[in-house]
Amino acid sequence: MSNSTISQPFKEIPLPRGKIAIVAAEDYGWLMQWKWQARANKSGIWYAGRREYADGKYLRPGMHRILMNASKG
Repeated sequence: MSNSTISQPFKEIPLPRGKIAIVAAEDYGWLMQWKWQARANKSGIWYAGRREYADGKYLRPGMHRILMNASKG
Protein backbone atom coordinates (compact mmCIF):
# COMPACT_ATOMS: atom_id res chain seq x y z
CA MET A 1 0.00 0.00 0.00
CA SER A 2 1.44 3.39 -0.93
CA ASN A 3 1.40 6.37 1.42
CA SER A 4 -1.03 8.21 -0.86
CA THR A 5 -3.79 5.70 -0.03
CA ILE A 6 -3.37 5.94 3.75
CA SER A 7 -5.72 8.40 5.40
CA GLN A 8 -3.84 10.98 7.47
CA PRO A 9 -5.38 11.49 10.95
CA PHE A 10 -4.26 15.16 11.16
CA LYS A 11 -4.25 18.24 8.95
CA GLU A 12 -2.58 21.63 9.26
CA ILE A 13 -4.38 24.96 9.30
CA PRO A 14 -2.01 27.82 8.40
CA LEU A 15 -2.04 30.76 10.80
CA PRO A 16 -0.47 34.21 10.57
CA ARG A 17 3.05 34.77 11.92
CA GLY A 18 4.27 31.52 10.37
CA LYS A 19 2.35 29.35 12.84
CA ILE A 20 0.17 26.32 12.13
CA ALA A 21 -2.62 24.57 14.00
CA ILE A 22 -2.60 20.79 13.83
CA VAL A 23 -6.15 19.45 13.94
CA ALA A 24 -7.92 16.13 13.48
CA ALA A 25 -8.69 15.50 9.83
CA GLU A 26 -12.36 15.06 10.70
CA ASP A 27 -12.52 18.63 12.16
CA TYR A 28 -10.54 20.32 9.38
CA GLY A 29 -13.40 21.10 6.98
CA TRP A 30 -15.61 22.50 9.72
CA LEU A 31 -12.81 24.67 11.16
CA MET A 32 -11.89 26.10 7.76
CA GLN A 33 -15.15 28.09 7.65
CA TRP A 34 -13.47 30.72 9.84
CA LYS A 35 -10.38 32.89 9.51
CA TRP A 36 -7.96 31.98 12.30
CA GLN A 37 -5.38 34.10 14.11
CA ALA A 38 -2.26 33.19 16.07
CA ARG A 39 -1.84 34.86 19.42
CA ALA A 40 0.36 34.38 22.44
CA ASN A 41 -0.79 34.53 26.04
CA LYS A 42 1.15 36.30 28.81
CA SER A 43 3.37 33.24 29.26
CA GLY A 44 4.32 33.20 25.57
CA ILE A 45 2.25 30.11 24.73
CA TRP A 46 0.70 30.34 21.26
CA TYR A 47 -2.96 29.63 20.57
CA ALA A 48 -5.17 29.58 17.49
CA GLY A 49 -8.25 31.73 17.85
CA ARG A 50 -10.69 33.82 15.91
CA ARG A 51 -12.50 37.07 16.39
CA GLU A 52 -16.28 37.37 16.33
CA TYR A 53 -18.78 40.10 17.07
CA ALA A 54 -21.75 39.14 19.26
CA ASP A 55 -24.08 41.03 21.59
CA GLY A 56 -22.41 44.35 20.83
CA LYS A 57 -18.86 43.29 21.65
CA TYR A 58 -15.92 41.46 20.15
CA LEU A 59 -15.13 38.00 21.43
CA ARG A 60 -11.91 36.03 20.89
CA PRO A 61 -12.69 32.34 21.31
CA GLY A 62 -9.79 29.92 21.09
CA MET A 63 -9.88 27.02 18.64
CA HIS A 64 -9.43 24.55 21.48
CA ARG A 65 -12.52 25.90 23.27
CA ILE A 66 -14.60 25.83 20.10
CA LEU A 67 -13.62 22.21 19.47
CA MET A 68 -14.57 21.24 23.01
CA ASN A 69 -17.77 23.35 22.91
CA ALA A 70 -16.60 24.90 26.18
CA SER A 71 -18.36 27.89 27.65
CA LYS A 72 -16.45 30.99 28.65
CA GLY A 73 -14.69 30.85 32.00
